[in-house]
Amino acid sequence: KKIVVWGVDSNATVLRDKDVSLYEKLRKEATVDVKAVRNEYEGAQLIVSASVDTDYIITLSDLRDENGNVFSKDNITAYHCKYALVQNNIEKYWDLGVGYYPNALVPFEAIKNYNENKIEKGNNQTLYFVFFVPKDQVAGIYKGSITLDFNGDKRDIPVQIKVFDITLEDENHLRSLFLTDWEWRADIKEPSFKDYHGYTEVLSDFRLGVYCLIPYQYVEKDLPNMYKKHADIAYEYAINPRNTTYGIPYLYYVQSFEEKGLCEEPFVKFIKALIDKTFETGANILKKAVAHFGGLIDEPNGQGTLDRMAFMCTQYRRIVKELSQYVLDNKETYLKIYPAINSNFVEEVATTVAKIPHIITAHYEEEYDKYAWSNIVIKEAELKAKKYIKKINITAILCFLISTIIIIIGGTML
Repeated sequence: KKIVVWGVDSNATVLRDKDVSLYEKLRKEATVDVKAVRNEYEGAQLIVSASVDTDYIITLSDLRDENGNVFSKDNITAYHCKYALVQNNIEKYWDLGVGYYPNALVPFEAIKNYNENKIEKGNNQTLYFVFFVPKDQVAGIYKGSITLDFNGDKRDIPVQIKVFDITLEDENHLRSLFLTDWEWRADIKEPSFKDYHGYTEVLSDFRLGVYCLIPYQYVEKDLPNMYKKHADIAYEYAINPRNTTYGIPYLYYVQSFEEKGLCEEPFVKFIKALIDKTFETGANILKKAVAHFGGLIDEPNGQGTLDRMAFMCTQYRRIVKELSQYVLDNKETYLKIYPAINSNFVEEVATTVAKIPHIITAHYEEEYDKYAWSNIVIKEAELKAKKYIKKINITAILCFLISTIIIIIGGTML
């Protein structure tokens, strides 16, 4: 056939310009088979390999179980995959080398509106499908089909989704942090707040944490207005129970690998704005905040920045400790400004600030142990214990000497 449709696992990587024979171990029948619980998103993909140029149309249909219950097509979204050219594959991923790797997933309806629903001769095209199971969906096995039309050559692809009698709660407890500030990879000069909101919404659907809630270009060029704006966006993000994690913005300070440190004032002001928003709303949005200075100490072993990492770990701990004390020192002021909060809440926020996680990405090495927060706490406790023991020992020696002197004096007197 001039058009071949085949299946692979939902997480498989199929390059656009590689021969199908490279994927024999991954290749499956052209079917979509999904298993999910209620209130969950689940994905599946099909690959179209074309030996001729062709347009294509995707038609979704309702699915039904044996009792006539319907899984609506409105809960299925089709995507067209875009590709990125990799010209230097340093990771040797799956030994596939260089080529066009799958990248952005664009809703098929948008692709069709822009007349980009085309597959060129000799290319593979990934079609991705996302299923959302509503909370009220009846458990069961639903079957139907998705129709692919290649210029009149229609293929009905069997589809099945098994819905388990389990409902996933809205509240999420799994923390993660996905980078959303890589627009430079796509040569985007001026990313918008709308773009970042879109990134955040998609990640939220899949219960994934977001690194940047606002574009870093605006942090740099409109800093005075970004503190409150970020806090406002962080509040809307944090009250969504699906969301667990967001990154606190920061500015670069170092200009070379020899320099150390974080530009403290803006970072402190971003946290203070989050503190004010927490007291204003009564929602402790700081519980979902993390610090990750990826531009300064990301993968420090590979970047040769272990010294900078050590410096910044100490710097960061000092900053959050001081901010925690700042909250406590201003307790009475906060209670007057925000009458809905109480003393316990202020103390809770102070504790939260002191424990905002500091994320450093690196593979494990013993060298990192001495920088780990838990180990530092242990080391500090050990140090205090040693000082305490030393005091006890000195006291014991003094007591022994005094007792000896008394005994000697007493013996002499006798």
